[in-house]
Amino acid sequence: DILLDTMGVTPNHMKHQENIRQLSAMLRDDPEDPLTWYLLGMENMHVGGYSEAIIAFKNCIHRHPDHTAAIRMLADAWRMTGDLEKARGAYEDAIHAADRTGDLQVKKEAEALLKKLGR
Repeated sequence: DILLDTMGVTPNHMKHQENIRQLSAMLRDDPEDPLTWYLLGMENMHVGGYSEAIIAFKNCIHRHPDHTAAIRMLADAWRMTGDLEKARGAYEDAIHAADRTGDLQVKKEAEALLKKLGR
């Protein structure tokens, strides 16, 4: 375990990698399930796979355009890659989707994060 920890591989990291494998297998069977795409994005965020998370969140949003959590997480993923302009746009999209759906929590989070980014 000490060797794995020094290599940046923790039991938690390994669990997330296994979840990514399982979710990817599920998507091969049912690529239209937005929840599975969302969960895949979240697992990729946990292991620092931001580019993969972006793809997963976009697939979720394509199938469920008002999935406020996926839109907000897409913004976080863009922010983590350093693309602050795309992050700002996605936070704004999350706020608009939250207004449409009444998701006050996502709206509050997205507004605060957007303010931190200077808009």
